[in-house]
Amino acid sequence: TTTYNDDGTITQDLTKEGSVKVIEITANIDLGYNHMSSSALSSGIVDNFCKKELSNINNNRWATMSSMWKTHGVSQIKIEGTSNLLIYSKNGAKLTHGGFKIGSCNDIAIRNLEFDELWQWEDANTLSPSFTVGDCDSFGWAYMKISNCGNIWIDHCSFGKAFDGIIDISSPNYMANAAVAFRAPYGADGQCNIQISNCDFHSGTDDPNGYIYKMMEEVEADYQKTVSTSDTYDSEYTCQYQYYKVLRDVYGLTFDEILHGIAMPHKKAFLCGDREDYYEINKTLNLGISGCTFKNVESRIPKVRGGFCYMYNSIVDNRDYFTYRQAIIDKGVKNISSTYSKFKCAMVSECFIFGLDADLCSKNNIILGVSELIKNNDSDSESSPFYKYSVLTNSQTCAGYDYNNTYFTNNFDLDTQFSATPNGIPLSPDNDARLAVNPKYFTWHTDDGLEPFEPVLYKRTELAQKVYDNAGVSAAIGEMFLYNVYE
Repeated sequence: TTTYNDDGTITQDLTKEGSVKVIEITANIDLGYNHMSSSALSSGIVDNFCKKELSNINNNRWATMSSMWKTHGVSQIKIEGTSNLLIYSKNGAKLTHGGFKIGSCNDIAIRNLEFDELWQWEDANTLSPSFTVGDCDSFGWAYMKISNCGNIWIDHCSFGKAFDGIIDISSPNYMANAAVAFRAPYGADGQCNIQISNCDFHSGTDDPNGYIYKMMEEVEADYQKTVSTSDTYDSEYTCQYQYYKVLRDVYGLTFDEILHGIAMPHKKAFLCGDREDYYEINKTLNLGISGCTFKNVESRIPKVRGGFCYMYNSIVDNRDYFTYRQAIIDKGVKNISSTYSKFKCAMVSECFIFGLDADLCSKNNIILGVSELIKNNDSDSESSPFYKYSVLTNSQTCAGYDYNNTYFTNNFDLDTQFSATPNGIPLSPDNDARLAVNPKYFTWHTDDGLEPFEPVLYKRTELAQKVYDNAGVSAAIGEMFLYNVYE
């Protein structure tokens, strides 16, 4: 066992040559690249997650970055070519300003850790920047990027807002090139199995002392400095955040609307399969999501290309975002690109994103405050093989149970319908949608074509309480993380 309690000890070798099998993190760690010790930076496992961003800033492509980002930097910790490794914390230690890059590994468990502060307000000091502002594609920051792996288990973790995805999973086309065949799943037969259980995925907070609020407060202060000088864009003082200024001046958004409707919600949760060409290789990707909570996450819960996802006993509650989103849409912000070609404010509200012959089985989930439950954005034509995707929620596979469905409703009354139920979740929504989309395409991604296992599903009356009581980090579980214990 190796204990990490400060940034200087992060230099422990995590490659296949290392002897470490259990890593306990005992205290909060700022993984920001600017905080790393010289030994950590020379260890070979720490990458600067901002190399592209720094290059573009120096070339005046991204001219506006907050002081917080400049202070901390962002790191990516590489875990490559290893197996039988547990990274955990007994007390739910917090890791900030960094993420993990997990490649060619097998049997890796990451448990009881909190990840946060991997976000940056995206802006420019010109109305015509050389990149698209507001698209959340400028920085590739994610808490975990997993590729070419066998079995990965992420359990009882908590994830705050990140700039890009939270967890991205890929299986690049190593079969097409013998030179990179060694990147095939380490110790596995080509199948990539990711299980995400009992985790809490949430948006940012409006805590005045929190990371996001302080960042947005800095942006608002710069805007107010411009307003106090002049009402025109050719003012004596040029606002460093022109996108923000357009949102405030042209569309009339308030600081509160931008904070709660744009800055706080998380844009994208999971990407399972990161390329459309050679999409067949993604069919080896298997993602399980169970006992998880999602709060104000706008899209990709999950997005799957070619692979398979089994999601059950989970709750998506986007009601806060749903309300702020509608107020912002009513002010016309979604049309911002028609006037400012490099500005974008999509304000998406989606859950399952599927395409490229992907399959999903959804059982016993509650989904609230989502405009589009299911969407295919890889192809528009049903005749295309890329269009063939299937979401199975109410079929013979699930028959015989009252609660083996995905419950989806936006017909809610915050003051009455949810007031008497645990955590405000309805037990009997009036407008359920129980869907089987393209069932003729659905297949279990198993050798025998049968369901891999029959999950234990919570009763409908117990679902909200059990999931909320169990999801996220816990200081009470302690030594259980050293054993294969799972409820």
